[in-house]
Amino acid sequence: MQPSQEALIAVIHRFVTEKKGPTKEPVTASTALLQGGLLDSFNLVEMAQEIAREFEKPIPRGSLVLDDFETPAVLWGRLTEIWEGA
Repeated sequence: MQPSQEALIAVIHRFVTEKKGPTKEPVTASTALLQGGLLDSFNLVEMAQEIAREFEKPIPRGSLVLDDFETPAVLWGRLTEIWEGA
């Protein structure tokens, strides 16, 4: 899958649906992932692994922190920094 913010949102939506069931509202760039209860600290590593697998791009251990998962837009910005620096 070609990395893009829209593709990231699709990966997040699928992951959340598999883990928590259908969402009340569609996941958008500004959806609160942690505060909205879509993700929790227990599945952040698994979410990062899913993103790396889907996009076939590495996410080095320790390169993402809790705040990076605030929204898909914030996460996309951080992933872009990581991948452009690789």
